[in-house]
Amino acid sequence: MWLFEITAGHAQSIQTPIYGIPVQEFQRDSKFKPQIRLYFKESYDFEKHGSGTEQVRGEITFHVMNRTAETIKYADSLEYANEIKAEFATPPLVWKKGKYKCTYIDLENGFDFRVLTISKAEGISIIQSCLKILDKTYNDDFFQFIENTKTYPALPGTHLVYGKTVRKPRQRPTADVKFTHAQLIIPGQIKPVNLVSVAGRLRNAIVEV
Repeated sequence: MWLFEITAGHAQSIQTPIYGIPVQEFQRDSKFKPQIRLYFKESYDFEKHGSGTEQVRGEITFHVMNRTAETIKYADSLEYANEIKAEFATPPLVWKKGKYKCTYIDLENGFDFRVLTISKAEGISIIQSCLKILDKTYNDDFFQFIENTKTYPALPGTHLVYGKTVRKPRQRPTADVKFTHAQLIIPGQIKPVNLVSVAGRLRNAIVEV
């Protein structure tokens, strides 16, 4: 059955659609420093997600300003991977996402964080963990906590789309999302460098946990 799905081209039905453009076109039109991406995902719960509610995901990215595509080496990737393993993967860090926004803007060092959390303390903790990957010191002058009094329903209801009744997307859902993997994006290289993989999430990762 699996071979049939691949051959018949149905396999895309099991993947979440993503808006995007080919890597080559993006890199042709954009100039950027190497970028580290950290990925998180809510654990599956049959009662919660069996009815069609999507698992909450999270992503945090930042740039490596002291490296370029020409100067970055495997030794750098190994160092980043080991730092991520220590800070995020052993055990997998849980990011408590919520409706409050925490920002940390330090463009000189490549940080432009806009993180949704359940509290100010949670936001600071997540940001500090990210800074440790590049051995940077937290500076409270770059941090801002944006309170939010608006309520976001866990079940926002349905609406009509293309003649069918579908669920409305949840806005700022509250959920515990767990670290799953990390990648390094290098300009000029189509495929990312897989830094860290938890429980076989990625193949050929530098560090597997």
